[in-house]
Amino acid sequence: MNAISRNQQYFEQAGLLLLFFGIALFHHFWAYFGHFGIDDIHYARLGKRFADGTFSINDDHYTYRWGIIFSVGIAYKLFGISDHSSALPALASLLLIQILILRILRDKSLLEKGIALAFCTLSN
Repeated sequence: MNAISRNQQYFEQAGLLLLFFGIALFHHFWAYFGHFGIDDIHYARLGKRFADGTFSINDDHYTYRWGIIFSVGIAYKLFGISDHSSALPALASLLLIQILILRILRDKSLLEKGIALAFCTLSN
């Protein structure tokens, strides 16, 4: 693969990533109406406790889901407590998954990459 086609592939993938992550951001800022499930609210409470330094593990099974609790708590610590801060870990994981999809499908066509990113983005 020569340098020109490698650069073209890079810009095509960057464009796809921007398009589909942009769709996710558009959905978040203009169609997201806050938490809707008891899980979301519970993770937000535990994330606040983590941000405040009062988090402890107990018999509640939610306290063992450290990935979401710690990431929400760090977002709260950095950006304050809000719906947008609560959504940052999910948006960050979506971006990482999209990058991973592009890395896995790097030798596939632009159409195949676009379809895979569409399924990933629109199913979240």
